[in-house]
Amino acid sequence: FLLIDTPGHAAFTNLRKRGGSLADLAILVIDINEGIKPQTAEVIQILKLNKTPFIIALNKIDNISGWRTSFGKELGLKENIEHQAQNIQDIFNEKYMTLIGALNSYGFEADIYFNIEDFTKKIALVPCSARTKQGIPELIMMLCGLSQKYLGEKLKIGEHAKGVILEIKKDKNATYAE
Repeated sequence: FLLIDTPGHAAFTNLRKRGGSLADLAILVIDINEGIKPQTAEVIQILKLNKTPFIIALNKIDNISGWRTSFGKELGLKENIEHQAQNIQDIFNEKYMTLIGALNSYGFEADIYFNIEDFTKKIALVPCSARTKQGIPELIMMLCGLSQKYLGEKLKIGEHAKGVILEIKKDKNATYAE
C-alpha cells in the first residue's frame, strides 16, 4: 500500500514518483477544505500513468466550520454526515462535489464511497478526520475491499514480510542500544 499525503514542497517530487511507481494500491489524502493543489495534481498524474488503483481520503472534515463529531452515540460516517445541521451538510456537499468535478477533469469518475455500486468504474472518496479518527474504519474497509479486488493472488501471508523503503536519513543525534 502507498499512502500519499502530498507535502507542499517541490523537493518531494522524486519521492512521490518513486512511490507511485512501486504501489499496487494507493490512498491519496486530500484536505477537503483545500481541494486539489499542484502536488496533489502531480500525484494524480503519477497514479494515472502507472494505472495504480486508488481511493481518496477526504481528510479534515472536522475543520468544516460547525462540524460535529459526536451525537451522543456512535454513528457510522454516513449517519454522522446526515446528522449534521443542514447548512453544514450543504457546505460538505459543495466541497465534495467540487472535488468530483476536479477529478473528472483528470479523466476520473468519482463519488463518495457509499454511493458507489461498481468500484472498478469510480474512485471512492472517503471523508475522514485523522485527528478525530472519524471515517478511518470506513477507509480501512475500502482499502481491504479494493485489495481483494485488485491484488488477488498477491495477497498471501508468508513467513517473511517484505517492503520497500523509499527514503531514509540517519539522525546524527540518535543513540543506538546494542
